[in-house]
Amino acid sequence: MAGGRRGWMLRSVESRNITLALELRVADDALTGRVTTPDGNDTSFSGWLGLVATIEALLAEPEPEATA
Repeated sequence: MAGGRRGWMLRSVESRNITLALELRVADDALTGRVTTPDGNDTSFSGWLGLVATIEALLAEPEPEATA
């Protein structure tokens, strides 16, 4: 690496647990189903990529605020 040494910056690591209910339906080679969050919101998906995209979208949502 030319130009000298670069320092590494550590980003703060965020950790959280997410509970999801997963319902899968497999017919022939087709996968469909739905993911349900603890608050009862359902998201339907189709195919493996749909499942992954659904989970990624749920992970991107902000964590609900805790009520005191």
